[in-house]
Amino acid sequence: PAYKRTKSPAGEERVLFYSKEFGDWDVSKGAQANESDILLYGGELEHHSVPLFAKNWHLGADLTKRGANLSDDQYMPVTASLKCADGKVYKAPAVNPAVQKQGPILTDEEIEAKYKLVFDKYGRRPEPNPTVNFSFVIMLVMVGLAIVLAIPYMLVRKRSAQKGYQPVATSFAQVIQQSKKKQSGHVH
Repeated sequence: PAYKRTKSPAGEERVLFYSKEFGDWDVSKGAQANESDILLYGGELEHHSVPLFAKNWHLGADLTKRGANLSDDQYMPVTASLKCADGKVYKAPAVNPAVQKQGPILTDEEIEAKYKLVFDKYGRRPEPNPTVNFSFVIMLVMVGLAIVLAIPYMLVRKRSAQKGYQPVATSFAQVIQQSKKKQSGHVH
């Protein structure tokens, strides 16, 4: 909900609106609600459905004499109260229904315990198991040995099936020499 100030001079429009993010009522410059240009706020985290019941109002420090040396985003507490333009007087409810819907307010220790629980459950990844890493290394060594031993055996079987038994080159130099002989036509 938002309330526009009536009969505002040109360029001095003001809007009173509810901020869901902070659970408070804000007064901003302009004809539209603007979170980045707040002049006054009240009832922070009180979640009142009507601004009349909001307490603890704060005025932008740059708008007060005492806050002249503070930055634009700081606010000073002020005494303020709101009244309806039509003169009606409303009575504050005994229990704020918005706060009742949210549940009880937690203490700092309870909030810290909840954050710790969530972080412990979802935030950390388990440490790698050293036995798995060692098993993986053993598996890689075994696969490497199988490849090194299987390739010469397969070459021997292939040649013996085609042309009878021929010795297989055992060194890289012999493989290159045999390849050159095949290219020049000395070996069939």
